Amino acid sequence: MKNYKLLAALNSLSSRECQDFRRYVRSPFFTRNITVSRLLDILLENLPKDSEPTMDENQVFQTLFPDKTFHKQRLREAFADLFSLLKSYLAYQEYQQNPYQEEVYALAQFRKRQLNKAFGTQLHSLSRQLDQVQEISSDYYKIRSDMALEANGFYGQQQVRVFDHNLQQRADSFDLYYLIIKLRESCEMLNRKHVMNADYELHLLPELEDWIQHRLPEAMQVPSVLIYRQIYLSLKHGDQQEHFAKLAELLESHQAELDQEEVRAMYKYAQNYCIRQINQGNSRYLNRLFDLYNNQLNNSRIFTNGMLSHTDYKNIATVGLRIHAYEWVHTFLETYRESVSPAFRMNVYNYCMASLYLEKAAYAQTIRLLQQVNFTDIHYRISAQYLLLKAYYETEDWDGLEYLIKAFVNYVRRTKEISPHNRTNHKNFLRILKKLIRLNERYGKERHIQQAIKDLQAQIEDLPQIPHDQWLREKVDQLLRTTHTNQVRLTDSDIAQSPEEE
Repeated sequence: MKNYKLLAALNSLSSRECQDFRRYVRSPFFTRNITVSRLLDILLENLPKDSEPTMDENQVFQTLFPDKTFHKQRLREAFADLFSLLKSYLAYQEYQQNPYQEEVYALAQFRKRQLNKAFGTQLHSLSRQLDQVQEISSDYYKIRSDMALEANGFYGQQQVRVFDHNLQQRADSFDLYYLIIKLRESCEMLNRKHVMNADYELHLLPELEDWIQHRLPEAMQVPSVLIYRQIYLSLKHGDQQEHFAKLAELLESHQAELDQEEVRAMYKYAQNYCIRQINQGNSRYLNRLFDLYNNQLNNSRIFTNGMLSHTDYKNIATVGLRIHAYEWVHTFLETYRESVSPAFRMNVYNYCMASLYLEKAAYAQTIRLLQQVNFTDIHYRISAQYLLLKAYYETEDWDGLEYLIKAFVNYVRRTKEISPHNRTNHKNFLRILKKLIRLNERYGKERHIQQAIKDLQAQIEDLPQIPHDQWLREKVDQLLRTTHTNQVRLTDSDIAQSPEEE
């Protein structure tokens, strides 16, 4: 039964949602079909999480229709009816996420039924609620626009020829909603052009751009518009760093006024800008990226329902390590460990702690921690392997490193979850690392290995997207400097000991 979309949808429900959906299906308001309620009970009792159902189609049918001969089409129809109810339940769940939408729908019904007193009370109540909203999302302006639309329709029904300000409010609110959505989606299109080289066309933006930049009415200069405008400019003119500076200033000034989810998305753009600058060699943006993360932590804007994503946890620690804020990183890892989802908590914590030990040159502690941990997530397992490789290299344990490389090669070859492209990149790194080991072993035995080291430098430059290429470059450069210094010392010694001319 694994191909049924209903089973996958039911598996996505939490325990509480399963109970709520049971009550939903049993309500005669939504369906009088008793079969779907019985089918739901059968499936929930025999649908363990993350494993195959304990019953096949025939067993489900016989339990559902004990006096009938198996009929696949009839079972499919029962599944389809239950899935239709589940779809309605999930839509209702989404509907409940926006409490103001229900208020607008009630307003529309009062207007259509000409319940004038109820309409007036509802309009006043909704207007007061919207005036008191402190964290504004883009949907806020759509609700304002819809409310004004119903108010305008209501006054139209009264057939009174007086000035109706609701028409102006409808137009202004809708203009703001459209402008925010247009800017937001245009920013995402530009962002994907950077990340994926996607070929999007930004219709109407060229016509709006000058107006937004130079002739935007004061009433439309709300925080969302101002921030998305700066995001757009920072994406379009990435070399003009003043746009990022203005964006960071606006985020810090207005983040408390905006919806938390929207603020997180805005910060992502600022973070990505810093990352692009860092990747281009502009290392001072490490501190700016750290400030962005720290600001979100201090204002709790980076959390979702009190939880910190494991990706953000790892990225914050990584940036802190890059700027050598070791004590800060250690405190951060301990303070926010319980804020990470239990599914990722220990993996990301152990990985970050191992990274901290590595940066502090505590190589024995790095190795000991990573050898004691079994990483269940493939991404953390691979990242941990790179930490181990680096720690063994720094301790010059060439035999241990050779063994680790061989084990990593076998893992990369066997693991189907690794894409062919990434498999090639991992192998390229390991091939370069093995050559670097050979050069280290030759150092001290041969006086003229500098050309071989330079050849290895050229090979690294010729390999696109090699993982941890910066680390490889640093180690090759370090070896080249060491051999050069040793060569100079040998030459000076030879001159000192040579006979003097008479």
